[in-house]
Amino acid sequence: MRQNNTIDEVENSMAATPDEMTQYDWFGQARIHEVGGNFDGALKAYENAIRIDPNFAKAWYYKAKLHLQMGDKANAKKCAETALELEPNWKKHIDKILSHL
Repeated sequence: MRQNNTIDEVENSMAATPDEMTQYDWFGQARIHEVGGNFDGALKAYENAIRIDPNFAKAWYYKAKLHLQMGDKANAKKCAETALELEPNWKKHIDKILSHL
């Protein structure tokens, strides 16, 4: 119960409206949702971060990991490949995701 209160507190301390949130705000919210087990909320927040900045490789990477955790291998692969295109130096980390597909 305390963890949900903490998530609510963090969300309430973020930008007043979704229109004011940056890709970093959405990414932070996604991580909070993911750690709290709210995978659908995390996925939506990652998508919002990527909508604002399609070149936000870190969001693509974590979205790939989340899709893999949710059993959606096709989307995990797409997101991992996009992250790799944006950040070729992350190959060894992204290969860990791809090795599970």
